[in-house]
Amino acid sequence: MKIALVSCCKSKLDHNAEAQLIYTGDLFRKTKSYAEQNYDGWLILSALLGVVHPKEIIEPYEYTLIGKTQNVKREWAKKVFVELSIHPSDTEFYVFAGADYRQYLVPLLENAGYKVTVPLQGLGIGQQKAWLKKALVDG
Repeated sequence: MKIALVSCCKSKLDHNAEAQLIYTGDLFRKTKSYAEQNYDGWLILSALLGVVHPKEIIEPYEYTLIGKTQNVKREWAKKVFVELSIHPSDTEFYVFAGADYRQYLVPLLENAGYKVTVPLQGLGIGQQKAWLKKALVDG
C-alpha cells in the first residue's frame, strides 16, 4: 500500500471542518489533489495533532514545528511514528512535508523497515507548486 503523508499548513478556515478542508493553502490543496490521484490513501501530518485522517473534524489552530527545538521535533516524530506504525511493514510512505517534519520521522520509519520516499525533496515552495501543477495537468 502506498500512503502519502501531507503536511498541514498555516492557512486555515476560521471554523471547525474536516481536516482535508480546513487547510486552505495552495501547496496543501495541490498536494492533496496529487495524493488523491496517485496513492492508495493519504494522511495529514499536523504539527499540533500528529497524524490526522482527512475526514476527521478538527478546529483551527496556530502551531508549527518550524522554529521549535530539536527535542520538540524529536518528540513529535516519535508520536507520529507510533501512530503510523499501525500500518503493515510493506506500506510505502511518500512524504510531502518540510525538513522540520521529516528530520526525525523519516529515519524512524526507515529503521522500522518502511520504504520512505520524499518526492519533492530539495525543491523550494514555488518549485513544489510548479511540479505539482504540471503533474496534475499531465496526470
